Amino acid sequence: MLDSLKKEIKFLDKCSKVELINKGLSYAKVFKLYQDNKKYILKIYKDNNLGRKSVTDKYIETNQPIPNILEYGQTENLGYYIIMDYMDNGTLEEVYDNLIQEDIFNKAGKLGEKQKILIEKYTNINDNFFTEFKKAELKKYNQTVELIEKYKKILPNIDVEKIKNDMERLIEYFKDDIPLYMHWDLKADNIMVSDEFLMIDYENSALIYLPIALRCEIYHIMNNDEKANKSKQFIEGIITGIDKKQLDDKNLNKKLAYAYLKSSFVYIVGYLLANNRIEEAKEQINKINDVYLKGEEIEKLL
Repeated sequence: MLDSLKKEIKFLDKCSKVELINKGLSYAKVFKLYQDNKKYILKIYKDNNLGRKSVTDKYIETNQPIPNILEYGQTENLGYYIIMDYMDNGTLEEVYDNLIQEDIFNKAGKLGEKQKILIEKYTNINDNFFTEFKKAELKKYNQTVELIEKYKKILPNIDVEKIKNDMERLIEYFKDDIPLYMHWDLKADNIMVSDEFLMIDYENSALIYLPIALRCEIYHIMNNDEKANKSKQFIEGIITGIDKKQLDDKNLNKKLAYAYLKSSFVYIVGYLLANNRIEEAKEQINKINDVYLKGEEIEKLL
């Protein structure tokens, strides 16, 4: 494998070590590179989506807070790749316990202000966005249900009809909102901690509703775990930096509840089952069931 990588990415010729470090729900292969006593990260996406280079161009052009990039582009056979500095401090998810809530809020706010620059320059929507978005969202729900049906004999019971009813009900609260061109998955695990918060995994930036971009961070709040309060500060900081008036939206909790269902059910359960990670899918389904046991209306948990 390494030989084929070197043929496509000449940077690797000068590396003393190349280490595969994939983790989580990654849609890319991630490597740690060692070169001249320095460490770098190489990401190679599994598909050939040409749009990722354009996204990276936009992030550089608008001076977004991201790790320093050495090179990026489209290989002939491997798809899009990017090489960036390795950050020793870890992700926000990994170091939440070491940061005070005020610091998280302030740094998240500054990151949001930088995303606002990107948003204002590149947001361009069509009149049918919500209709197309809703159709695509429910299609993804159905794909997850099909996977649950496939494995139902070995999975915990889960009320997919209730989840569908909630998703159909809650998605309507986005109908009059303006989607924003931004990082589509702003979560602590995609934030590297330095003097400021630096974004990673931004190569899929696209039009998205702000609460949904924060979908994975809602997970801590819904499960009321040890990171819940700091997760709230991260969410509020991002929203404050991008569009503070959304904090005053009386329907924000409903939108965030939808974001939770998109993350926990469609995104996580769907991904795990599609990749035959059955035991992890069982754990995730149990966590969703635990959340639903806390209240009849899921949005009231926020």
